[in-house]
Amino acid sequence: MQKSRTQIKSESAPEKIIKQIVKDIESGKLKPGDKLPNHQEMANYYGVGRSSIREAINVLIVMDLIVAMQGKGTFVKERTVKTEPVESGIYNIFKSASIYNLWEIREVLECYSVRKAAEVISEEQIVLLKEACERLAESYKKDHLYHLKEDNNFHMVIAQAAKNPELGEIIKEIHSIVNKKMSIILKTSSTGNIKKAINTSKNIVGFIISGDGSSAEREMREHLGIAKEAFIKSLLDEI
Repeated sequence: MQKSRTQIKSESAPEKIIKQIVKDIESGKLKPGDKLPNHQEMANYYGVGRSSIREAINVLIVMDLIVAMQGKGTFVKERTVKTEPVESGIYNIFKSASIYNLWEIREVLECYSVRKAAEVISEEQIVLLKEACERLAESYKKDHLYHLKEDNNFHMVIAQAAKNPELGEIIKEIHSIVNKKMSIILKTSSTGNIKKAINTSKNIVGFIISGDGSSAEREMREHLGIAKEAFIKSLLDEI
């Protein structure tokens, strides 16, 4: 890569870098399997610090667009053929929906999920749920993006505890679509929001284990509302 003539302003560098790389992938300029330049080369190209490059790369990994291979570098992720049938029907509805509508759909599904889990969770699943919650809490100490991944896993474990794998797959698709909206990731991953999300997740686990579905549902609404309220506030602040 040669140095770009137009440098990106540091205050919004990661988001602009993400958008440019996503655009290059969608246009075919970057193809599956292509290796990205190293962090220093990208920093020189975009005219930003290496920390901005690292943040952008981490988001792109969470978005499932690139993959980092230790000792080899970072590559554009291969897209598997099996995703093609999913592109029709209900997936297209989710893909074209607004973020706010997706949050509402997610709330309906996940509130049902915790209620059902409180009724049917097994001893083995209780162990898995506790472990998922512990990893979620620990992820805060590492990186906001790791927290996002562990939060997704936490919700999948709850769906599994509800003994409804199909419901889990639908919730997973919604998570995937929301996570690809990089502006959401950057606007709702504040330290305060993450602490609130961890606290509510612990409450959710406690209520599921005790069989209190109503309280688990209430906490889930609170848990999901944290990111939604932060996003709405960010939009209002921009008006």
